[in-house]
Order: sequence, then C-alpha cells, then structure tokens
Amino acid sequence: SKWILPNTGSSDDEDEPTALTILDAFTNARYDVNANARVIKGDGRKNRLFENYSMEFKAFHSHVLYSIFMHGISSGSINLNSLLNYLITHSWLGQVLEERNVEGDAHPYSWFFELSHYLLQFFLQMDGMLLQPGIPTSFQTSIEGLSLKMEPILRDLLQRLNVNTLKIPKENVIREMHLEELIQRLNKFDVVDQQNIMYLRYLYTSEGRNVRNNVAHGFLRMFQFSHFEGFLLILSNLRISAFRLVKEEE
Repeated sequence: SKWILPNTGSSDDEDEPTALTILDAFTNARYDVNANARVIKGDGRKNRLFENYSMEFKAFHSHVLYSIFMHGISSGSINLNSLLNYLITHSWLGQVLEERNVEGDAHPYSWFFELSHYLLQFFLQMDGMLLQPGIPTSFQTSIEGLSLKMEPILRDLLQRLNVNTLKIPKENVIREMHLEELIQRLNKFDVVDQQNIMYLRYLYTSEGRNVRNNVAHGFLRMFQFSHFEGFLLILSNLRISAFRLVKEEE
C-alpha cells in the first residue's frame, strides 16, 4: 500500500530549484553511527528533502510498520512459509533465472535460495524472542545477510534491463557500480517507482540509515542488530520485487 511509506520525494519535481531560506546561510553537521560528523554547507533542496523524509518516517511510518510486522508475526499471518510462498508466486526474486558464463554455458539460479537462509534465521530469532523472552536472541546473521544481498540483487535487475552496471573512474580501472550508484540508475526505469526508490535511498545510502555500509565495515555492535532493522530490510526486498520477469522471445 502507498501509505506504508512516506510520499516525501516521490514526485517528479524533486530536483526543481526552490527559493533559498535562512537555513542556507548555515553549515550543518550530520552524524553517522560512529558519531563522525559529516559537514553540510547550507540547507539545500536535497538535504531538506531527506531531513523531511527521515522525520516523517520516524514519526509515523516506522510505528505503522512495526505494528504491522509484530501483529502479523504474533498472529502467524507473517511467517517464513508465507513470505517464501509470496516470493515464489508473486516476486521475480522467487523465479528460477539463468545466466551464462564466458563459454556460453547456462547456469540456473534463484535469489529465493540466496535469501531463504537469512529469512529462516530471522524468523527463528523472532520465535525465540516472542515465545521464550528470557533466552538471548541475535539478529546479526539475518541482518548482515539481507543488507549485503541488496547490491547484487539490484545489479542483477539492472543487467536484465540491459543497463550497464560498470563504471570507469578517473584511475581508468573498470569496476562494478556501488549500491548508491545502482539505486540512482533505477530512477530511469518504471519497474520500481519513486516512492520505493526513496525508501532504498533512505535505508541503504549515506543520505539515510546507511545500513549496508555500516554492516559491510563492521560498524554495528551486537545490540544494534534489532528485529526492527530486519523488518525494514525484508520490506525493501518486497518493495523492489513485486513483479515477475518475462523472458524475451528469441
């Protein structure tokens, strides 16, 4: 549903110039998970956009999402089987896809199998937390796995849309695009709408929670791997995969 996520930044006029405000005269600082300050000169359109998005998400949408997941898991309507069944029947992440190596040999694969292990770990920990609250639980494995899988998933999606995911920096060394660059590329296509792209930017990039970077560089401690982060990561996979891929006719 559209109301689950903020509509801030979802319209096509995001990059339109706006009048300067008194805040543009000041230098702001944004702190990451390690309390390192990122100095931001002025209060440009982009900075205001994500400040507004973050405030709206924390004030309203985060509570709605938390309630939906907790009620669904407690009642049994959201569980490992229901989620995996949804991926198989409604999502391209549940499809058996095919890739070819340099020799032309075909190899089948599915993101369903890539994700199922981390989803299993997540729901096992949720069961322990809800049914046996006195036993310690850890969501580290599931959150690390789900957050790191988003980059190859988006790369695969873009490549299937015939989008080049390689980049040649100033050093003239060819490399694969990073996650933030892949999310930017999604803007040019209709398969994922602006509302969901904004959510990806909020969750995965330095403009927002930056969860993938924090996991990849080992910035998070055990207590920071919460079940709520798992809710957000699961939602991101659902929001970018609610369609099926159709193979082009030969």
